[in-house]
Formats: sequence, structure tokens, C-alpha cells
Amino acid sequence: MSYDLEGRIVTWNQAAADLYGYSADEIIGQSMEVLYPDDWPFGVLHYRDLILAGELEECEVIHKTKQGDLRHVAVTAAPVLDADGAVTSISNFHRDVTQAKAAEENLQVLTRELSHRTKNLLAVVAAIERQTAQGSKTIDEFHDKFSNRIQSLVESDRLLSEIGWAPVKFDHLARAQLAVFAADPENAADISGPDITLLPQAVQLIGLSLHELGTNAVKYGALSGCGGHIRLSWGIEAGSLKITWTEISTGIEGPPEHTGMGHQVVTNLAARSLEAEAVLDFAPGSLTWEITIPSKFFQ
Repeated sequence: MSYDLEGRIVTWNQAAADLYGYSADEIIGQSMEVLYPDDWPFGVLHYRDLILAGELEECEVIHKTKQGDLRHVAVTAAPVLDADGAVTSISNFHRDVTQAKAAEENLQVLTRELSHRTKNLLAVVAAIERQTAQGSKTIDEFHDKFSNRIQSLVESDRLLSEIGWAPVKFDHLARAQLAVFAADPENAADISGPDITLLPQAVQLIGLSLHELGTNAVKYGALSGCGGHIRLSWGIEAGSLKITWTEISTGIEGPPEHTGMGHQVVTNLAARSLEAEAVLDFAPGSLTWEITIPSKFFQ
């Protein structure tokens, strides 16, 4: 396309018509500013002066189509001269870069989000390492415990990566974690609750908490072979998500004399990271864990 020195459009090809929705008959003679959004800060004469001064050859702008859609456009501009060397108009080549711009912005968002998630994950790993080391008497014991806990994170991340780090249904997470400890999770536990989806940070930390509860059940509780059952339920209370793990087993004798990493994970770590309230209660023959998560971490 091109426009005269007053900013009026004088030529308009089919590609311009395809991009902006105006036919040549509709737009020739109108000001270039018909393409500018209402809040665009510069007028056509501003660009004309920069082009004539040799200060502007390429730029990116936002233009408006006939239908009102906004398009990101890469503009290449140059003065048009007559046979005597006098400037008669300004030529413009417009290239629609809307999709490329959107892809670039999405990549920036994803990069920032990846950095944020990586920092969160490393902080969780560091806490696991520190607490596991404090509760281990030998290198082999530390290695086994630490490896199992990292594997729990891997399992949670596997669920996330399979769907592009989108939110994960709590039901899927619960069954995946229990499958690590029970060959038949359906018979080992009653799992019930409404259709709730956890956001990625909650997937990691609730997954790790379920792993710790499962580990405890294998060692001392309902999955240790001494009889018992687990009920995992969840629901919405006052806009928050309340998750309850109830375990009945003759192997549970009451509160442990010493609390280790597992206790820290299901109470302090999960609660602090998810701005939640978590309670772990022991009684002879039973164990109950409850955590209440604010709405910002689930859908």
C-alpha cells in the first residue's frame, strides 16, 4: 500500500484487502489512521516525518481490521520519488506477525513459569534431603528413604508432564500414589470425592504427602499385613478443599515417640507451601490426616 504526504491512502493491493478486510474501493482516499486503534499514541504524519527524515525504515505496530480485530504488523516503509526526485508518497509493506508475537509472548510466560516451578521443586528437594538426613542413621537408610521420596515427586511430575503441566484430577493423583504401595489400590482403600482438579504446585506437594502416608501404612498400618483399611476422601467446605486420610489398623499403636521427615512433609511442608492447614492425629488403632487447601490451588 502507499499513502500521500497528507496521509491519505492512494494504493491498496489484494494482500492489504485480505489482511484488513477493506476493498480498494472502500479505503483509497481515507487516512491511514482508519487502521489505527482508538488509543494509538501517534498519527500518520508522525510516521511520515520520521520516514522522510530517514529515521524510520522498519517498525512494529498494532493495526485494526475492518471487523475491529487487532493485528500485530511489521511495517517496512520508504518514500516514493517522481522522475525529478521529489517525494510524492510513502510506500508501506505490511506483514502480519500476530501469531509470531503470540508465540513469543507464550514462550516468555512459559520460561518464567518453568523458572518458578524449578525453584519451587528444588526447594522441596532440599527440604526432603535435609529432613531425611536428620532422621537417618546410616547412608543406606538415607539413600533408600531419599530415593523413595524423590520417586514420589517423579510420579507426580509424570502425571503433570503427560498433560503438559496442566492441572491434574485429584482422583488420578490419589490412585497413582496408592498404586506404588498396593497391588490392588481399589481394595486397599476407599477413595471418594467430587471432581476436583489440583494445580501443579499442589499436585507435587499433595502427591508427596500421600506418598509419606502410604509409606507409613506399609511400615506400621493398614498396608503392613496386620489388617486394616484406608479411606481417602475430599470435598469442598467454605470454598476450600478438605482432604482426609483415615486409616484403621491394629498396627497403629498411637503417636510415635519421634517425628521424622514424613511428619514434617504431611504437616509443615505441605501446609506452608500451600498456605494450608494440616493436622495429623494418632490414636491406638487409627490415624487421621486432614489438610484444608485454599481455592487458589485447585479448580
